[in-house]
Amino acid sequence: MTYFKKIIMINWILPPRLLTWPKTLEQRYSSQRKIALVSGASFTSGTNQTTVAASWPGYIYERCELESVIDLSYPQMNNQYIGDSIIDAVELMSLPQKNNTFVIVMWNGIQHHTQDTQEENTESNKNWPVINGKIYDPTIITNQNISDRAQQDYKIICKTGDYLKNYNIPYAFTFYANILFPPLIPTADSLQKFYKNINADKIKKIQSYNLIPADQKLYLYDYTFFNDQFDEDGYHPNIHGRLPTVYYCLNWLT
Repeated sequence: MTYFKKIIMINWILPPRLLTWPKTLEQRYSSQRKIALVSGASFTSGTNQTTVAASWPGYIYERCELESVIDLSYPQMNNQYIGDSIIDAVELMSLPQKNNTFVIVMWNGIQHHTQDTQEENTESNKNWPVINGKIYDPTIITNQNISDRAQQDYKIICKTGDYLKNYNIPYAFTFYANILFPPLIPTADSLQKFYKNINADKIKKIQSYNLIPADQKLYLYDYTFFNDQFDEDGYHPNIHGRLPTVYYCLNWLT
């Protein structure tokens, strides 16, 4: 796993990645808004491929007759980056651009210590995304306990949802894995589960932010687990495992 992370940080294309290429897949869905803005971590970025559909944002682009997808995702990012990247991107849009954009966010687990990767990334900060001139380095260690970090992530999710509602931008939220509703399957990264660290009312609040999918087994990691569609690293989905995210996103759009 450490080897895989190291490869990611050295070779991954920094966001934003603009997904726009001649479409080859059947366009089964349509959207009145023609630009998708997405963010997440490694389960969203999926691949460095930017010429054909190989990640779930790429499939969204192909299937929905979109003009483009702006992909802000990056491996190992925490929810602070995911929420900030969406808000910062919308802030830079003109009103016509806002009115032509919809958002899909795939949240990570509760912010966690990543000390095991810190030494790998001291060589150069250029391996991390930049937001408004700030290098966003998620390896920074905090002294917060798990409950405090869960509360912080809950506030980030609410802040992002409220911001998008304020601008009347259609959006949907999801998580890379089912970490809200027991029974849960163990994730290979051992990230903490929300339902153990925030109360039921806050879980319902998260659900109110257009949370998809309704079927807990269709969260991306869970689907990959149940259908044995892991990539070579044994953790991320292969190209076939990424399709369920596309289907429930498309169903939400229509």
